[in-house]
Amino acid sequence: MFASGNSLFHHPFRLLWTDTDSPGPYPARLAISVPAKKVKKAVTRNRIRRLIRESYRINKGMLYQFLERNGKKIDMMLIYVSAEEIDFNAINTRLPELINIFIRRYATGKDDI
Repeated sequence: MFASGNSLFHHPFRLLWTDTDSPGPYPARLAISVPAKKVKKAVTRNRIRRLIRESYRINKGMLYQFLERNGKKIDMMLIYVSAEEIDFNAINTRLPELINIFIRRYATGKDDI
C-alpha cells in the first residue's frame, strides 16, 4: 500500500489507499496508525485511535454508498500525523472532510485535489 497506493493529506490525517479485490462484505477496510514517534504515551495513542474509530463508524456511510455505487473495494490506512492530542469534535469534523475530499479525488481520478 505504501509503495503502490495513493495518498492524501488533510491535517491531522494522512490517508493511503489502494484498490483491492479482497473478499468480504464491506467495500472498505481501514487500518489506523498513531505513531509512537509523534505521540509518546500509549494511553494517549490508544485514546486517539478509539476516537478515530468512533468517528469513522459514524461517518463511513457516505464512503460506503460511493464505493458500492461504483462497484469498488478499497483498503485504507489512516495515519494520525499531529503531535498534539485533539478532542472528538475536532476529529469528527476533520474526518468527514477527509472522506469527502477522498470521494472527489477518487471519482475524478485526479491527484491535485
